[in-house]
Amino acid sequence: MSASDLPPLIDDALRPPLFGLSQPEREKRLAPILRELTEFHIARCPEYARIVDAFFPDPGSTEGLASVPWVPVGLFKRHTIKSVPDDQVFKRITSSGTTGQAPSQVVVDRTTAKRGGNPPVAPGNAWA
Repeated sequence: MSASDLPPLIDDALRPPLFGLSQPEREKRLAPILRELTEFHIARCPEYARIVDAFFPDPGSTEGLASVPWVPVGLFKRHTIKSVPDDQVFKRITSSGTTGQAPSQVVVDRTTAKRGGNPPVAPGNAWA
């Protein structure tokens, strides 16, 4: 999958209805897209690939959303995890860190920023 394949894939995941679907319908729609996004990020982000390999060595052993690796949010407080080259970073979204903790940081490329500035977050892994 190339980076040019991502916008239609993400747009398909975000197309309505999002909230009126039953859990099985949502899983049927989202799981294959999120698995493709996972493979995209594994191929482009060595840090993410190591996380998936360490915590989810056999993601194909489960089905549905359970097959999509998740990333603890604390990693975004301590590390910059990105699947775009530095010259494609358009924006860094940083949390306020108001609870006395370190702020989280998510790197966003131009395409993602055009979608509203918020990366399409899957159960912990899909930043684009």
